[in-house]
Amino acid sequence: MASEGGPDARRKRRARPASRERVEQAEAATAARIKELKRRPTSQPHGSRARYMRGCRCLPCRAANSRYECQRQLERLKGWANGCTGTEQVRQHLHAAEPPGHRQQAGRQGRAGEPGALQQVRLELRKHMRAQSVARVLAVGAEARAPGALVPAGSTLRRIEWLLDEGFTRTALARMLGSKAKQPKLQIRNDRVDAGTAAKVKALWARYQ
Repeated sequence: MASEGGPDARRKRRARPASRERVEQAEAATAARIKELKRRPTSQPHGSRARYMRGCRCLPCRAANSRYECQRQLERLKGWANGCTGTEQVRQHLHAAEPPGHRQQAGRQGRAGEPGALQQVRLELRKHMRAQSVARVLAVGAEARAPGALVPAGSTLRRIEWLLDEGFTRTALARMLGSKAKQPKLQIRNDRVDAGTAAKVKALWARYQ
């Protein structure tokens, strides 16, 4: 008779649910997900994997999903892993790129409606992303900011001071930066400046280096 701590007892303690049960649980979860996706309205065209993930099983959508899976398999064979990774680095990158006060506004927008993928990362609702998606987000620098986004004015003010030292007047600089006023004035705050103006000043400064 096997002892209480013998091999048979250890095998029983390590026993897992039957594989058929696990398969049924996975199939039920997938069916529930597909049902939910079908319920939601979609503008995705047929013949795309996005429409396939919404539950469509027409021939073009199945073909699109097959192409996607084949491409992923090819990338895995080449060693181009695209596994899931944490989003902390992405979240820090997004917060560093957003203007002051935007984080609170983004939080309100996220609670009002269903946030998108990057919004979910900002709000710490999404903890993982594909490695290639992370790389694409991190590759987007400050130059991608909208022209009206506010950025620190330090470097812009230093470039303006350099141009003034070189002999340019404030009126001339305002006109060169695109002012259409009869009496152009150079008006830049000491702390923040919009990204479009900062880019124009940088380009003007670089022209005379």
